[in-house]
Amino acid sequence: MLTSSEHSQLDELLACAEQQDQVLNLAELQGLLYGLVITPEAIQPSEWLPQVFGEEIGTFIDQEQGQRLLKGLFAVYNRFDSLHLQGQLHFPYCLREPSEETVSNALDWGFGFNLALEMRPEIWLGNGPMDNMDDDECLFTSFSVVNGIAWPDEADELLADDDCLDQPKDECELLAILLLALPDAVAVIQGYAAQLETRTARIGRNEPCPCGSGKKYKICCSDGSTTT
Repeated sequence: MLTSSEHSQLDELLACAEQQDQVLNLAELQGLLYGLVITPEAIQPSEWLPQVFGEEIGTFIDQEQGQRLLKGLFAVYNRFDSLHLQGQLHFPYCLREPSEETVSNALDWGFGFNLALEMRPEIWLGNGPMDNMDDDECLFTSFSVVNGIAWPDEADELLADDDCLDQPKDECELLAILLLALPDAVAVIQGYAAQLETRTARIGRNEPCPCGSGKKYKICCSDGSTTT
Protein backbone atom coordinates (compact mmCIF):
# COMPACT_ATOMS: atom_id res chain seq x y z
CA MET A 1 0.00 0.00 0.00
CA LEU A 2 2.97 2.33 0.58
CA THR A 3 5.39 3.40 -2.13
CA SER A 4 9.09 2.93 -1.43
CA SER A 5 9.45 6.69 -0.93
CA GLU A 6 6.54 6.79 1.55
CA HIS A 7 7.97 3.77 3.34
CA SER A 8 11.34 5.47 3.81
CA GLN A 9 9.82 8.77 4.93
CA LEU A 10 7.53 7.16 7.48
CA ASP A 11 10.38 5.01 8.81
CA GLU A 12 12.42 8.19 9.33
CA LEU A 13 9.46 9.90 10.98
CA LEU A 14 8.84 7.08 13.45
CA ALA A 15 12.54 6.92 14.29
CA CYS A 16 12.29 10.54 15.55
CA ALA A 17 10.12 9.55 18.52
CA GLU A 18 11.86 9.91 21.87
CA GLN A 19 9.99 6.96 23.41
CA GLN A 20 10.62 4.17 20.94
CA ASP A 21 8.81 1.71 23.21
CA GLN A 22 5.62 3.74 22.72
CA VAL A 23 5.78 4.69 19.04
CA LEU A 24 3.68 2.78 16.51
CA ASN A 25 5.49 0.62 14.00
CA LEU A 26 4.91 1.04 10.28
CA ALA A 27 2.15 -1.58 9.96
CA GLU A 28 0.34 -0.17 13.00
CA LEU A 29 0.58 3.33 11.55
CA GLN A 30 -0.94 2.19 8.26
CA GLY A 31 -3.81 0.55 10.13
CA LEU A 32 -4.36 3.74 12.11
CA LEU A 33 -4.45 5.89 8.97
CA TYR A 34 -6.86 3.48 7.30
CA GLY A 35 -9.17 3.63 10.30
CA LEU A 36 -8.97 7.42 10.45
CA VAL A 37 -9.95 7.98 6.83
CA ILE A 38 -12.98 5.68 6.98
CA THR A 39 -14.25 7.28 10.21
CA PRO A 40 -17.32 9.36 9.29
CA GLU A 41 -16.35 12.18 11.67
CA ALA A 42 -13.16 14.20 11.29
CA ILE A 43 -10.34 13.43 13.72
CA GLN A 44 -7.81 16.24 13.70
CA PRO A 45 -4.05 15.53 13.61
CA SER A 46 -3.64 17.20 17.01
CA GLU A 47 -5.70 14.31 18.38
CA TRP A 48 -4.21 11.38 16.48
CA LEU A 49 -0.54 12.36 16.27
CA PRO A 50 -0.03 11.51 19.98
CA GLN A 51 -1.37 8.04 19.14
CA VAL A 52 1.48 7.70 16.65
CA PHE A 53 4.30 8.87 18.89
CA GLY A 54 3.05 8.03 22.36
CA GLU A 55 3.65 11.69 23.24
CA GLU A 56 2.76 15.13 21.92
CA ILE A 57 4.99 14.88 18.84
CA GLY A 58 8.31 13.46 17.67
CA THR A 59 11.57 15.23 18.39
CA PHE A 60 13.05 16.50 15.15
CA ILE A 61 16.57 17.65 14.42
CA ASP A 62 15.19 20.95 13.21
CA GLN A 63 11.94 22.54 12.12
CA GLU A 64 12.65 21.92 8.45
CA GLN A 65 13.01 18.18 9.06
CA GLY A 66 9.83 18.15 11.11
CA GLN A 67 7.83 19.92 8.42
CA ARG A 68 9.19 17.65 5.69
CA LEU A 69 8.41 14.42 7.55
CA LEU A 70 4.98 15.49 8.80
CA LYS A 71 4.08 16.74 5.33
CA GLY A 72 4.97 13.27 4.07
CA LEU A 73 2.73 11.67 6.71
CA PHE A 74 -0.19 13.94 5.82
CA ALA A 75 0.36 13.17 2.13
CA VAL A 76 -0.02 9.44 2.86
CA TYR A 77 -3.14 10.20 4.90
CA ASN A 78 -4.57 12.22 2.02
CA ARG A 79 -3.76 9.50 -0.50
CA PHE A 80 -5.49 6.88 1.66
CA ASP A 81 -8.45 9.24 1.95
CA SER A 82 -8.59 9.73 -1.82
CA LEU A 83 -8.53 5.96 -2.37
CA HIS A 84 -11.31 5.58 0.18
CA LEU A 85 -13.49 8.21 -1.52
CA GLN A 86 -12.96 6.41 -4.85
CA GLY A 87 -13.91 3.05 -3.31
CA GLN A 88 -10.40 1.73 -3.87
CA LEU A 89 -9.14 1.44 -0.28
CA HIS A 90 -9.00 -2.21 0.73
CA PHE A 91 -7.41 -4.41 3.39
CA PRO A 92 -3.76 -4.50 2.29
CA TYR A 93 -2.63 -8.07 3.03
CA CYS A 94 -3.21 -11.34 1.23
CA LEU A 95 -3.80 -13.99 3.91
CA ARG A 96 -3.90 -17.03 1.65
CA GLU A 97 -0.89 -19.05 2.80
CA PRO A 98 0.70 -15.95 4.39
CA SER A 99 4.33 -15.74 5.42
CA GLU A 100 5.27 -15.22 9.05
CA GLU A 101 6.08 -11.58 8.23
CA THR A 102 2.67 -11.04 6.62
CA VAL A 103 0.91 -12.51 9.66
CA SER A 104 2.89 -10.27 12.00
CA ASN A 105 2.21 -7.17 9.88
CA ALA A 106 -1.50 -7.95 9.55
CA LEU A 107 -1.86 -8.35 13.32
CA ASP A 108 -0.04 -5.05 13.88
CA TRP A 109 -2.19 -3.39 11.20
CA GLY A 110 -5.29 -4.62 13.01
CA PHE A 111 -4.05 -3.08 16.25
CA GLY A 112 -3.59 0.31 14.55
CA PHE A 113 -6.97 0.05 12.81
CA ASN A 114 -8.69 -0.67 16.13
CA LEU A 115 -6.84 2.25 17.71
CA ALA A 116 -8.50 4.59 15.21
CA LEU A 117 -11.96 3.09 15.82
CA GLU A 118 -11.53 3.52 19.57
CA MET A 119 -11.06 7.25 19.12
CA ARG A 120 -14.75 7.64 18.17
CA PRO A 121 -16.63 4.72 19.80
CA GLU A 122 -19.87 6.70 19.90
CA ILE A 123 -19.91 6.78 16.09
CA TRP A 124 -19.54 3.04 15.64
CA LEU A 125 -21.76 1.89 18.48
CA GLY A 126 -24.15 4.79 18.93
CA ASN A 127 -26.11 4.86 15.67
CA GLY A 128 -28.58 2.09 16.33
CA PRO A 129 -29.07 -1.17 14.39
CA MET A 130 -28.55 -1.63 10.70
CA ASP A 131 -31.32 -2.52 8.25
CA ASN A 132 -31.92 -5.95 9.73
CA MET A 133 -30.85 -8.13 12.64
CA ASP A 134 -28.48 -10.27 10.56
CA ASP A 135 -26.57 -7.19 9.40
CA ASP A 136 -26.48 -5.87 12.96
CA GLU A 137 -25.03 -9.15 14.26
CA CYS A 138 -22.50 -9.18 11.42
CA LEU A 139 -21.40 -5.67 12.35
CA PHE A 140 -21.03 -6.61 16.02
CA THR A 141 -19.00 -9.68 15.04
CA SER A 142 -16.77 -7.53 12.83
CA PHE A 143 -16.01 -5.15 15.69
CA SER A 144 -15.35 -8.15 17.94
CA VAL A 145 -12.86 -9.53 15.41
CA VAL A 146 -10.96 -6.24 15.17
CA ASN A 147 -10.99 -5.75 18.94
CA GLY A 148 -9.86 -9.34 19.43
CA ILE A 149 -6.89 -8.78 17.11
CA ALA A 150 -5.91 -5.70 19.12
CA TRP A 151 -6.55 -7.18 22.56
CA PRO A 152 -6.32 -11.00 22.30
CA ASP A 153 -6.42 -11.39 26.09
CA GLU A 154 -10.03 -10.16 26.01
CA ALA A 155 -11.06 -11.98 22.84
CA ASP A 156 -12.23 -15.20 24.50
CA GLU A 157 -14.84 -13.28 26.48
CA LEU A 158 -15.88 -11.15 23.49
CA LEU A 159 -16.41 -14.12 21.20
CA ALA A 160 -17.70 -16.66 23.73
CA ASP A 161 -21.32 -16.34 22.57
CA ASP A 162 -20.63 -15.60 18.92
CA ASP A 163 -22.00 -18.39 16.74
CA CYS A 164 -20.41 -16.88 13.61
CA LEU A 165 -16.89 -17.91 14.61
CA ASP A 166 -15.55 -21.35 15.55
CA GLN A 167 -14.47 -21.52 19.16
CA PRO A 168 -10.66 -21.83 19.41
CA LYS A 169 -8.71 -24.25 21.59
CA ASP A 170 -5.89 -21.86 22.51
CA GLU A 171 -4.65 -18.30 21.89
CA CYS A 172 -2.68 -19.23 18.75
CA GLU A 173 -5.74 -20.84 17.18
CA LEU A 174 -7.83 -17.86 18.30
CA LEU A 175 -5.53 -15.39 16.54
CA ALA A 176 -5.51 -17.56 13.42
CA ILE A 177 -9.34 -17.54 13.33
CA LEU A 178 -9.49 -13.79 13.94
CA LEU A 179 -6.85 -13.10 11.31
CA LEU A 180 -8.74 -15.05 8.65
CA ALA A 181 -11.90 -13.12 9.57
CA LEU A 182 -10.15 -9.71 9.57
CA PRO A 183 -10.44 -8.76 5.85
CA ASP A 184 -14.20 -9.38 5.83
CA ALA A 185 -14.59 -7.60 9.18
CA VAL A 186 -12.82 -4.51 7.83
CA ALA A 187 -15.01 -4.56 4.72
CA VAL A 188 -18.19 -4.73 6.84
CA ILE A 189 -17.07 -1.84 9.06
CA GLN A 190 -16.04 0.18 6.02
CA GLY A 191 -19.40 -0.45 4.39
CA TYR A 192 -21.20 0.60 7.55
CA ALA A 193 -19.12 3.79 7.69
CA ALA A 194 -20.28 4.65 4.17
CA GLN A 195 -23.88 4.65 5.41
CA LEU A 196 -23.18 7.18 8.16
CA GLU A 197 -23.04 10.92 7.94
CA THR A 198 -20.37 12.42 5.68
CA ARG A 199 -17.38 13.75 7.55
CA THR A 200 -16.60 17.39 8.07
CA ALA A 201 -13.34 18.77 6.69
CA ARG A 202 -10.31 17.19 8.29
CA ILE A 203 -7.78 19.98 8.77
CA GLY A 204 -8.90 23.58 8.46
CA ARG A 205 -6.59 25.68 6.30
CA ASN A 206 -6.44 28.40 8.93
CA GLU A 207 -5.88 26.10 11.90
CA PRO A 208 -2.42 26.00 13.53
CA CYS A 209 -0.25 23.43 11.80
CA PRO A 210 0.05 20.26 13.93
CA CYS A 211 3.82 20.21 13.35
CA GLY A 212 4.13 22.96 15.95
CA SER A 213 5.65 25.61 13.68
CA GLY A 214 3.09 28.21 14.77
CA LYS A 215 2.11 28.83 11.14
CA LYS A 216 -1.31 28.22 9.63
CA TYR A 217 -1.68 24.76 8.18
CA LYS A 218 -2.32 26.09 4.66
CA ILE A 219 1.14 27.69 4.46
CA CYS A 220 3.03 24.97 6.30
CA CYS A 221 2.52 21.22 5.96
CA SER A 222 -0.62 21.19 3.81
CA ASP A 223 -0.49 19.79 0.32
CA GLY A 224 -3.83 21.48 -0.36
CA SER A 225 -5.74 18.35 -1.29
CA THR A 226 -8.25 17.98 1.56
CA THR A 227 -8.24 21.22 3.50
CA THR A 228 -11.02 23.79 3.53
